[in-house]
Amino acid sequence: MLVGSLLLFCLLLCTADGDSSCEHATTPKESLCTGCPPTFNGLPCASTTRYNDMTKGACGCGDEPNPPDFWTKSKYVSAGNAMLMDPEDPLNSWCPQNCGRCFQLCSTGGTTNGVSPEPGICIVTMLENRCGDGYLEDNGPYLCGQELSPWRCIEDPAACQANKATNMFGYPAHFDLQDANLQVTNGLGWDNVEVTFVEVSCAQGDFGDWNTDCYCPHAL
Repeated sequence: MLVGSLLLFCLLLCTADGDSSCEHATTPKESLCTGCPPTFNGLPCASTTRYNDMTKGACGCGDEPNPPDFWTKSKYVSAGNAMLMDPEDPLNSWCPQNCGRCFQLCSTGGTTNGVSPEPGICIVTMLENRCGDGYLEDNGPYLCGQELSPWRCIEDPAACQANKATNMFGYPAHFDLQDANLQVTNGLGWDNVEVTFVEVSCAQGDFGDWNTDCYCPHAL
């Protein structure tokens, strides 16, 4: 009876955490996502970081430099990885085709290399910049160097298994979150957290007037 109880405890413990089964070089500190592409509660997973950038970004929003209270610096906006921003031309660093698309991100409770967050905290973020970290670099893929788009990974799990199809942590998408007003660090308490992602209408978020403030056209 004791052996059976210990076995059950071990099974529960061993399945408590997960990790992407896509080929990747670095194991996340704590992941709740499993499979390839990795999912959590039926939704695809992504990695996140945070950054502070006062420029117009790849989508040409505002002035140069922007004031800290400009909406692309104070709202939940982000730089998407190269293949998320423009699957047809991932090297394009000016007006990539997915400028202005919006995604709901929800914390899983996991983190790549930071502090594990409270699970189930959700935001809507708008893509207004590009992260090309590691794309086609010899020692990549790092965080933003995925060589497949997240949509291709979801549609073709076999292709998603390949080396460099996902990033260094095994995620098909990465969101580098603007933190100029500490809206991520202090507001959310997020520290490089693991999230699920799903595309949503930008009307579900809180943003400024893209057509007035941004040079690049909003994605359809």
